[in-house]
Amino acid sequence: MKLAFALHLISILLMIQPDAILSCDTANWWASLDKKGWSVCANDRTFLRGLWRSAPGGNNGLWLIEQGKCCGASEPSNANQPSTCTNANWWSALDGKNVWALCPAGYYMEGIYISDSTNIYNIEEAKCCRPQNHPNAYEDCYDEDVTLSFDKEGWSECKRAGYYMTGLYKSGCEHVYCIEKFKCCRMKKAVVNGGWTDFGPFGECSATCGGGMQERSRTCTNPPPSGGGAQCSGSAKETRACNAEPCAVDGGWSEYGEWCECSKPCGGGVQSRSRTCSNPPPAHGGKDCMGMSEETMECNTQECDVNGGWSKWSEYGECKGKCNKRGKKYKTRTCTNPPKSGNGKNCKGKSQKKKRCKVKCA
Repeated sequence: MKLAFALHLISILLMIQPDAILSCDTANWWASLDKKGWSVCANDRTFLRGLWRSAPGGNNGLWLIEQGKCCGASEPSNANQPSTCTNANWWSALDGKNVWALCPAGYYMEGIYISDSTNIYNIEEAKCCRPQNHPNAYEDCYDEDVTLSFDKEGWSECKRAGYYMTGLYKSGCEHVYCIEKFKCCRMKKAVVNGGWTDFGPFGECSATCGGGMQERSRTCTNPPPSGGGAQCSGSAKETRACNAEPCAVDGGWSEYGEWCECSKPCGGGVQSRSRTCSNPPPAHGGKDCMGMSEETMECNTQECDVNGGWSKWSEYGECKGKCNKRGKKYKTRTCTNPPKSGNGKNCKGKSQKKKRCKVKCA
């Protein structure tokens, strides 16, 4: 049931003519076409879609045209645009038989100028207008046959949706009913060239220091191109350098150099090696290297080969033996100056000397 209702609603909407949506006015020409002069739409942003004539009478002159249907542009890009107008010269266009009188390409009728209210050839000019951004061309045109409708009272108009009058066709006589066709044309979409928006803010820099790049962008949407209009010229992106100041560089140690010569050839010495804070050196506020620039280690810890050397002789000691008899006393030395070490040689000679002496009695 709901589906049937929806289909019915869609069919009703499709049958609605754009004229029911368009803003149309009826131009009152009951008096203006009775004499020389212009009969035009009251609003120059509207365009003729049809003409109304009264019942046949008298010599069936132009004065029977009493009203014009003036409608606004149906294409949204043309709606409410100020009009560009020109007067089409029809002074000789309708003098012959079976002839057209037309507006310039891209223009639509807004009214007519007559030199007399009697004959069709008295339509000497047409006011032809177009929305100011409309091209000098039509989207589509066709001939509306008004042969029958213009023979009697009532409206004769462009029946297709969104079409407007751009000219008239006259057959073989000068009576008003010899207007037998309207040239009806549809407006093109307005030619709108694309325009750039303002650039947005710059994005984040690609580097925090040492020189980076950042970019900002814009879009071709102010307005977007339409109706065959040109795309925006130029670049959608803009770049600039940023954060050009040099980066802080923390110092880094070089490799250690070679070990220096040991301070001793034996018996335990010290040797050192060094490094520098140059890989890289600190720069632009960077930190110095952490740690020591020199390291040491023991070397040649083996004992030295030292030959023993005698110390000085001591004083002779007490004389020892029997009272009042001859005795002996001794003096000594040690192999400690220096003492033998490693593969050094011992001292040569004796470590003790004796000497005869007389023992004193107590």
